[in-house]
Amino acid sequence: MDCLKIKEIIPSYIIHCATDEDVLAVEEHLCVCQDCRRYLSDQMEKPRKVFAQLPTKEIPAKANTIEYIILSLGAIIFIGLLILLFSNGE
Repeated sequence: MDCLKIKEIIPSYIIHCATDEDVLAVEEHLCVCQDCRRYLSDQMEKPRKVFAQLPTKEIPAKANTIEYIILSLGAIIFIGLLILLFSNGE
């Protein structure tokens, strides 16, 4: 198979959606083609580069814990009210 076809298959190959036949063709081709190995490596590196450029925001542990507790208590109260509402005094 030629390099152009292999490069068309590589995105599916990376995300494990290529057919078994295409996987075999890509892997056989990669054994003999340095250019396609480099292309595969570059394609696999792209998401890492994108994620590395995303801004990160540090969430203070205390604020995160308080928010979790408040949300949990709210959910418990809501479930309790639903039980009371639908129990019909039984």
